[in-house]
Amino acid sequence: MIKVNKVISHYDFDGIVSAMLFIQQHGLSANDVSFVSPGDCLDGSLIADASTAVLDLPYIENVGTWFDHHPSNIVPDNDSSGLRMDAKSCARVIAKFYGIKDQWKQLLDDTDRIDSATLTIEDILNPQGYVLVSRVMGTNYKEPSEIEINKKLIELLTLNNPEVMFQHDVIKERSEFLNGYLGQVTPYLKSVCSYNDGIVNVDMRDVPFIFRHDTVRYHPYAFFPDSEISVVMFYQPSNENKVHISVGHNILNRVSTFNIGEFMGSLGGGGHFGVGGVLVDRDKAEYTHTKIMDALHSHKQ
Repeated sequence: MIKVNKVISHYDFDGIVSAMLFIQQHGLSANDVSFVSPGDCLDGSLIADASTAVLDLPYIENVGTWFDHHPSNIVPDNDSSGLRMDAKSCARVIAKFYGIKDQWKQLLDDTDRIDSATLTIEDILNPQGYVLVSRVMGTNYKEPSEIEINKKLIELLTLNNPEVMFQHDVIKERSEFLNGYLGQVTPYLKSVCSYNDGIVNVDMRDVPFIFRHDTVRYHPYAFFPDSEISVVMFYQPSNENKVHISVGHNILNRVSTFNIGEFMGSLGGGGHFGVGGVLVDRDKAEYTHTKIMDALHSHKQ
C-alpha cells in the first residue's frame, strides 16, 4: 500500500465521508485531512506529491493517490494510484476500491442520495439520519471552528450509526439549532415564494434573520413539487451590498433542459448544468434577475 501522509478532500459531506473511509485504510487521523474547494485545485494554489491523496476533487499535478467520481473532471495521463469512475459519490468509489462497501452500506447509500440530490420531500422538510448529519456539518471550509467540527464528524462517522452520533454534544447542539432555524425560516420562505410557468421565484432579501441558503435550498421544490426550476435572491451574509442569485433544477422533477451553469457564466457567475449562481452588486440585482427570468421563460417557449 502506498504511504500517504496528507489527505486533501472536498469540504462537502461526500468529501468528509470519503476522508473517513480513506484514512481508516491508511492508519491516518482526521488531523491529516485538509478541506478545500474544487476551485482551489484548478487555480494552481495547492501542492501535492507522491505522499498526498486527493479525494472527491479535480486532479492535482504530481498527486500520488486520486479518487473521484465527477464526469466533468478531466482524467490526465498520470501515474497516480486510486480510482476515477462515474458514481453517485466519491465515497462509493473508495469503498469499491478497498472492498468495504458492505460494511458501510447505510452510510454509502445515504451519501449517494445526498451528493446526487436524490432526495424525497420528507428528506427536505424533515431530515433524519445521515441526511440530517449532512445538514449540520460545517459549511465554511476556511473557518477554523467549522473545520474542527468536520474533523470531529470524521471521527464520529466511524461509529457507523447516525443515532449514536446525535448523542454527541456538537451534533446534538447543531441539530437543535437547525430545527429551531427551520421553524423560523420555513413559514417565511413559503410567504415569499411565487410560482409561474414552472418557475419558483424566491426573494429573501428582506428576511428578518440571517439567511442560510444551504439549509433550505431544496425547500421551494417541496412547496411546489411540480415546478421545474427555482430562482432565489438573498443578500450576502457578510456584505449587504452584494446579492446572490441562485438558480437550480427541481430535484423532485428533473425535466428542465436549461443549462444553468452555462447561462450564469455569461452573467459573470457559474455552476453546473443543473445548478448555478451569480453574485452581483445590490443595484444590479433587479436587472440581473430580469435577465435570468427572461432567459428561463424564453427557453420554455
